[in-house]
Amino acid sequence: MMERWGPGPVFTYEWLITSRRRQVYAIRSLFVAALLAGLAVVWWTEVAEHNPLTFGDLAKLGRSFYLAIVGTQFALVLTAAPAAMAGAICVDKSRGTLAHLLMTDLSDAEIVLGKLAARLISVLGILACTLPVLALGTLLGGIDPLLLTGAFLVALGLVFLGSTLAMALSVWASRPHEALLATYLLLAVWLLLRPTWVYTLNMGGWNAPTFLDPLGLTFAPGADAMGALTDSAIFLFLCCLASAALAFLSVRKTRSVAIQQMSCAVPSRRVSPIAERIRRAIPGWPSPSLDGNPVLWREWHRNRPSRGIVVLSILYATIVGTSSLAAMVSVLAHGARGNSIAPWVTGLGSSIGFLFLAVVASTSLAEERARGSLDVLLATPLPTRAIVLGKWWSAYRLVPWLIVAPVLITSSFVWIMPGQEMIPFLLTGWILSYGAALTSLGLALATWITRLERVLVATITIHLLITVGWCCLVLTLCDRQESWGLAEASSFFGPGNLTAIMSMQSKGANGPLWDQSVKWALGWIGFYLMVAYGLLHATLATFDRCLGRVSNAANRHDSNAKTEVNNEHFSTRSKHP
Repeated sequence: MMERWGPGPVFTYEWLITSRRRQVYAIRSLFVAALLAGLAVVWWTEVAEHNPLTFGDLAKLGRSFYLAIVGTQFALVLTAAPAAMAGAICVDKSRGTLAHLLMTDLSDAEIVLGKLAARLISVLGILACTLPVLALGTLLGGIDPLLLTGAFLVALGLVFLGSTLAMALSVWASRPHEALLATYLLLAVWLLLRPTWVYTLNMGGWNAPTFLDPLGLTFAPGADAMGALTDSAIFLFLCCLASAALAFLSVRKTRSVAIQQMSCAVPSRRVSPIAERIRRAIPGWPSPSLDGNPVLWREWHRNRPSRGIVVLSILYATIVGTSSLAAMVSVLAHGARGNSIAPWVTGLGSSIGFLFLAVVASTSLAEERARGSLDVLLATPLPTRAIVLGKWWSAYRLVPWLIVAPVLITSSFVWIMPGQEMIPFLLTGWILSYGAALTSLGLALATWITRLERVLVATITIHLLITVGWCCLVLTLCDRQESWGLAEASSFFGPGNLTAIMSMQSKGANGPLWDQSVKWALGWIGFYLMVAYGLLHATLATFDRCLGRVSNAANRHDSNAKTEVNNEHFSTRSKHP
C-alpha cells in the first residue's frame, strides 16, 4: 500500500475535539486581556500624570511595550509549545491507543502529522494574539514595523522547532515529562551557543552568525532593520528545515520504536557490578517507611529515574556546578569587583531548576491519571489526605537540591565580608517557600484539569508569568531601585537580586536598599507559604469530587448505617425467633 503523507482522519478527530472545547477560546481571551491590562497599567503609570508628552516620550513608551510583550512571548513560546506536544505519543503509548492506531490502515505520516498539526494550530493561535497588540503599539513610535515582523518570524520558528523536537523525543520517551525535560535542556544548550561563540571564537577574529541567535534577533537586532529582518527570515527558514527533518524522523521511527517498546512491557535495567559496589558502599539516603505513608513509599521506589533523566540531571548539575564554581572563584579572588556573574548564575540556576520542578509536580498525578493506573490507587482504603500528601512530598523532594548552588555562592560573600550571614538563610527560605507553592500549584491543576497537556501548559505558563511577566512589568513601571523588592517574587529576579544586593553591601553601598530587600524577601516567603497551604487545602477539598472517588466521610456514614441496620435486624430476630 502506498504511504499517504499529510494530515488525515487523526488530524480531523483531534482538531474537532480541540475546536469544540471552550477552554481554548477562554485561554486566548485571557491572554489578550492580560496583554491589554499590562499596556493599560504601563500607560496609566507613565503617561496619565506626565503631561504634556513629547514624541520622544511616546517612542520610549512604545519601546517599553515592545520589550515587555516580546519578552513574555519569547518565554511562553520556548516553554508552552513543547509542553503542548510532549505527551502526543507518550500518552497514547501508555494508554494502548497507539497500538490500535498502528493496526489500522492509517499511515505513520497520518498519525504523527495529524497529532502534530492539531496541537500546533492551538499554539499558533495563541501566538497570533500578540501581533495585533504589538501592531497597535507602532502608532506610538519606538517600534519599527520591520523589527516587529522579524521578532514574530523568530517566535514562529521557535514554535515549529520546539514542537517538532518535543514530538520526536516523545517517540522514544516512555513518559511525557522525560521528553519535555530533554526538550528544555536541548533548547537551553542551543541558546547558550551564541554567547559561547562570541566569548571564544571572536577572540581570534571569527564572526559569529547572527541568524542563529534568537535572543539577539529579538531583543538586540541592531540599527539595520532590513538586515535584522533578513536574518529573521533566514532563522525561520532554518527552523522549518530542522522541523521537517525532525517530523520525517518521527514518522519513520514511530512504528518500529512503538513495537519494540510494546514487545518488552517491563524493560529490565542492567546494573554494572561497579555501580552496584558503589551503591552498596555509599550509605543510603533516608527513605520513607511503608507504614508511615504507603503512597510516598510507593512514589519513592516506583519513580526511579530512567537513563535519559539521569544523563540530563548530571548534565544540568555539571552546568550549574561549573558556573557556581566560577562565580565563587571570582568572588574569592577579586572580592566585590569580580562578582558580576554571581547574580546571573543564582537567578538562572534557580529559574531553570524551578522549571523542571513545574514539570515534575504537574505530571506526578496527571500521568497516572492519563494511563489509568490512578484508579487502582483510588480503589484502595487509603485516605485521600495520605494520597495527596504522598504525591506532594514525592515532587517536593527535588527542592532541597536547588538550595546547594545559591547557598554556596552567597556563602563566599560571607567569607570575604562577615556580617551577612542572614542572606544564605533568607535565600534558603525563599527557595523552599516558592518550591512549596509551585508543587501545590502543579498538584492542584493536575486534580482540576483532566488532560495532561493542559496541565503542563497551565503550570508552566503560570510559572513563566511569575518569573518573566511579573519581573518585566515591575521593572518597566518602577525605575527606582527601592521598588525592586516587588520583582523579588520572580524565581529569576528574587535569588539574583538578593545576591546582587549582597554584592552591593560588600562594597559598602546602598544600606537602605539592603533593608528593603530583606523585608520584601521575608514578605514573599510568607506569601508563598500561604499560597502553598491554600492550594494544598483546596486540592484536599476537591480531590474526591474531581476524580470521582467516594469521600471518606461518606464511607464512614455508609458503614455506620450498615452497622445500625445489622444491629436492628439482629435485635428483631432475637425478639421474634
